[in-house]
Amino acid sequence: MDLSQLSGAKKALLAEYRKALDELISVISPLTTDELIRIIDLNSDDPDAKSVQTILSHIYSSIYSYSIYIENGIGINTIRPQREIFDDVQSYIQKLNQGFEYCEQVFTNHPQIILEQPEPSKKINTRWGQ
Repeated sequence: MDLSQLSGAKKALLAEYRKALDELISVISPLTTDELIRIIDLNSDDPDAKSVQTILSHIYSSIYSYSIYIENGIGINTIRPQREIFDDVQSYIQKLNQGFEYCEQVFTNHPQIILEQPEPSKKINTRWGQ
């Protein structure tokens, strides 16, 4: 997507987000199915931290969550897509890229979004806080 419509902090934020995703994709690309699904933390109580597979499902789901919190905060009632589990890295790469594109669309389609909101009543609240 062409980010030329954006400037300043929004453009910089999305550029850093894209950079982080590209770095993650370069790390996970060579993983085999066995490496993806292997339980790596037997002691974790967090189901999202058991394997690379569950971590990636959490990450791509979170990409949508952040964008949808922003949309809901500006009055657009959006429902987060259902979280999925995949047995191959390419499906996760596709979901990560789709989630990022969704995030870009939120900012380009709604230029009135304010990144920093000092007024408490206008802050976006998530289940873990603001």
